[in-house]
Amino acid sequence: MVVFPKSLMLLSMAMMLFFSTTTNAGFFDSDSEPKAGREYLESVQKTVDETVKKVSSGVVFLQLALKKPGRTNSITLNGVVIDDKGHVATLYFKEGDVTDVKAWIGEEEYTAKIVKADMRNMLTIIKIETSEKTQPIVFGDTSTLVTGQFIVGVNATSKNLAFEPAASFGSLKAIIEGSSDSVLVSGMNLTHNVDIPTLGMPIFNLDGEAIAISQGRSIVPIDGVAKAAKMFANRGDDDSDEEPWIGINYEAVSEELSQVLKLPRESIRITRVYRDSPASKGGLLPGDVITSIDGKKITRRGVRALSQIRKYLEPEIGRQTDLEIIRNGKDKSLSVIFDEKPKVTSISIEEFGLTVNDISSTDYYRYNLKVNEGVLVTGIEGGSPAATSTYFGRPLISRGDVITEVHGFEIKNIKDLRGALEKLREKKESAVFIRLQRGNRPTSVSLDTAIGQKTKDRKEK
Repeated sequence: MVVFPKSLMLLSMAMMLFFSTTTNAGFFDSDSEPKAGREYLESVQKTVDETVKKVSSGVVFLQLALKKPGRTNSITLNGVVIDDKGHVATLYFKEGDVTDVKAWIGEEEYTAKIVKADMRNMLTIIKIETSEKTQPIVFGDTSTLVTGQFIVGVNATSKNLAFEPAASFGSLKAIIEGSSDSVLVSGMNLTHNVDIPTLGMPIFNLDGEAIAISQGRSIVPIDGVAKAAKMFANRGDDDSDEEPWIGINYEAVSEELSQVLKLPRESIRITRVYRDSPASKGGLLPGDVITSIDGKKITRRGVRALSQIRKYLEPEIGRQTDLEIIRNGKDKSLSVIFDEKPKVTSISIEEFGLTVNDISSTDYYRYNLKVNEGVLVTGIEGGSPAATSTYFGRPLISRGDVITEVHGFEIKNIKDLRGALEKLREKKESAVFIRLQRGNRPTSVSLDTAIGQKTKDRKEK
């Protein structure tokens, strides 16, 4: 077996790094002369050190105490500071599973509270208690990512490691864009340790801009965190939870569709426009093909076009978005103003074991409903009267059913249902007749229950 001297191995590594940087910006300016050997490796080390120093004040070590401890009483993960008010974004966890949150920025320890656990965007927002301004991280433009570019992952560490940040140096191996974007990396340590957590580890480019975040089994672009930062920048912790929306579904233009309809592949086709949505008010129609957003052309095809349009849309309530579209073979310009996504009033009827809400435009399409009036069944409690099995082995009421009548009272919305329940409770009815719309056909059931308990109000989007 041949053993290579350490000096030869170091030189080989330096040469590999040198040749790989010929296609990557970051180590050298265009007018810089390349360095070789030890001097070159020292320049690489200096670049990594400077990146870590620049971003470490925005990376947070978090410790969550668990309500139901199993093999461990707590978990550790990273968070990132998203504004100067002490808001920190980290991975999603169930708020009810956590009793206490502690945070460290460097060696400074803070108590913290959970502001919002957002399952939709897989994020949790935490507010650390401090009177001083915090230093947020800077978000990079993920639409400019290229394979092979050099990156630095920065972990916040525990007091056992003196809270010194830990760094991983590597490169982007691949960028996977589609319905949910992800990236593959080379050269990074992704092994989780209680003192060096990789869950929530932010990844930066060599300019110190955050471009991705580790979710354990996957690494995703930082866009979701950037969206949360923008949302919390100009609002307080107690402000209403507003979500911007435009009200469309869309698909990539396939090669077959492009040939048949003479459409450019570098575009997306609208498949659905929700009623009373900003898109509907702005004049968009199903079948319209979007080619440009706010002057930025869609330049990608297939699932990568879907990724590009998500970045270009930049949802923000009140923001006008200018669109260039193709409709029936002709070019057309339209403007759409983002609005708040309608909130749906939801109530839980304990006597029935049902959760119901008013029919929203999104519910209408999601459940493929055939009626616009009534209340939609969105949840069934196991063992409740509504979940009682029929002789066919099916529950009496199912998710997606629309209640149109309760014991002779017509039901068009939640308000009607409240009124009917109040009257039934006064009579203390032991059996309640309910008429439903299930798909294309009406049906009816009788629930064996005693009306008398209170209805719980819930707010859902």
